[in-house]
Amino acid sequence: MIKDSLLSDIRFFSKNNQRLVIWKSFDRIEESLEGKTDFDFLLLEGDMEKLHDLMTSMGWVRFRSEHWRYFDKIYDYFKPLKSENGKTKIIHFHIHENIRTGERFTKSLHIPNSYFTDSLIRVNLFETINSEQNFKLSIIRTAYKTKLIDYLLSLIRLDKESIFKYRNELFLSNQQYIPHLQNTDYVNFLHTNSIYKFTSLLFQIRKKNNYLKQPKLFKLYYLKLIFSKISPGGKKSENGLLVSFVGIDGVGKSTLTNILQQSLSKQFKFKLVYMGIPKSIKKIRFLLGSVLKTYTTGNNKPPESLEINTLGIKRFINTIFSLFISLIKIAKIFYIYLYKKNGYIVVTDRYPIIGISDDLPQWKDSLLSRIELKLNKLFKAPDLIFILHANKDILQSRRDDYKNLDYLEKLNVQSKLLNFSKKNNNIIEIDTSLELNESEFLIISKIFEILK
Repeated sequence: MIKDSLLSDIRFFSKNNQRLVIWKSFDRIEESLEGKTDFDFLLLEGDMEKLHDLMTSMGWVRFRSEHWRYFDKIYDYFKPLKSENGKTKIIHFHIHENIRTGERFTKSLHIPNSYFTDSLIRVNLFETINSEQNFKLSIIRTAYKTKLIDYLLSLIRLDKESIFKYRNELFLSNQQYIPHLQNTDYVNFLHTNSIYKFTSLLFQIRKKNNYLKQPKLFKLYYLKLIFSKISPGGKKSENGLLVSFVGIDGVGKSTLTNILQQSLSKQFKFKLVYMGIPKSIKKIRFLLGSVLKTYTTGNNKPPESLEINTLGIKRFINTIFSLFISLIKIAKIFYIYLYKKNGYIVVTDRYPIIGISDDLPQWKDSLLSRIELKLNKLFKAPDLIFILHANKDILQSRRDDYKNLDYLEKLNVQSKLLNFSKKNNNIIEIDTSLELNESEFLIISKIFEILK
């Protein structure tokens, strides 16, 4: 299903004079179709600006790479697709307008398109270069990946693994193509266990292919290496995105936000923000409320003057806790803003705006209620809101407290939310009584639609 959809897109691009071919790692097509690794496409014929418009029309979404991994004329695209078993797969595509390869962080080798033109075959219906040409290019890339730091690590650890690691990775994944190679330098490069001979061959291969190199700053490699270790991974969306899930208890907000986190956080800048009241604040207010309730409902009814004083104490307690909630809300506003500004997909499990059920309540008898209500206006509507709902039987099966009469009040809140959703275009209703696989695909598809 995923393969057919992808091939259909590529045929569509080709009909519009945009030819995409897989230029490396064609032996991992099945892994790419599972979303475990990325596709590396070369735009062999066409124009990137026109191709981008075609990709967008077919649901491909461009993301920005991390600054330490970014290279000019190499673009990151993603598209959510559904596999045959109903699971959502987010497929990652690198689109290369020009081939830049070699060292991991500097990619100083520039491979001309003519290298691929006369070596194209079809593998699993995808157009790619033949195995021998691909393997030669892989050896050249491996020779340039091995750096001084690999030799230093080998000396520190007293083993050869750091020097041979890129070679061994290549050897294990391409064993079936080795007998066809005619160049003895390449064959010896793959088989020798001598560090000296390996180093000599490495420099010979580099020298032979130095015409492919362009000037670069050598310090940049180590600078990017440092950034790769200290920077959080994940691709950025162009302008960030705020997505909120709203619904009564039991509809699956926590379940779906956690599923979304597992699906998106591995590849994108992603942040899950819980908007509920901290348990410590809830607990303290409950204890104070219990003490006050015990005092005012004892066997002896308090005098009228003491009763008025008790109401004042209760209002004071509510004011203090309402103020705490307001401060928490404001802090989360800026928290969300900073993440969104940095290209994150921010997901919340509820959201306090007018018309939406607010699970960060401010008590009505707060002395500062007018100020607090004005502060609430700092909250801007999310880019996308999902209102989750489920039928009565499903809710009662998920929560024991819905088996008494109190659930009728919750169902009334759910009805109001659904009525509110019909008046807003950026609100999507999701019936969580259905399979979670269906809900997950719908949610991710809508997120990508907004990002597009």
